[in-house]
Amino acid sequence: MILKEKSLGPQLEPLIGDCVRNGVKGDPSEDWELAIRTMKFCDQYDITSIFLTRFWKMPSEYDLAEMARSEAIIHGSLSALDPQTHIDIITETLDRYEDFGGRSVRRVITAPLLEDSPLWKIQDELMDLRNVLHQPLRFRGTNPFIDQFELSVCEGVKSNTTGKVTNRWRSAKNFLTERYSHTAGCITNCWDCGHQCMSNLGGVS
Repeated sequence: MILKEKSLGPQLEPLIGDCVRNGVKGDPSEDWELAIRTMKFCDQYDITSIFLTRFWKMPSEYDLAEMARSEAIIHGSLSALDPQTHIDIITETLDRYEDFGGRSVRRVITAPLLEDSPLWKIQDELMDLRNVLHQPLRFRGTNPFIDQFELSVCEGVKSNTTGKVTNRWRSAKNFLTERYSHTAGCITNCWDCGHQCMSNLGGVS
């Protein structure tokens, strides 16, 4: 992909001194070189880059150092539904980023598991990690894990396009937010959220 600076610049000007998220549509780990070039362009506007990633591809030592130098925040998204090997990759990479002086967040995608599910133990342990933020899973009826969910605690969520509640997408936001009330949560629209991906919280290393 190509960084279109001429079209991006005017969009960033109203956000001077703020932050932007890279990874809402797509994953920056698919092209760390482009992600870092975009980050450095945002630096010119005094804008903090927040990377949301699943680490499908690993950043190099150079990449981590550059992101730390820019004071970027990396959110590693992980879930109890992930293989343990992938959970380990994400947590170890975030630890490594902190070794470079970077700021990181363990973004746990929480699920409304069945009461007797052994995955509760894993999910609760993930939620006890440092610098953690929980994001209740939004899912459709075609989700391959749906037979592991307690659907009675789920409800329809607002459509991102119409703003109306729809049962096409489901979430247990209220149930999970109560269970994990000791942590910050990604539970509302970005423009209404005071956490701003934890960029405003003192707990971020």
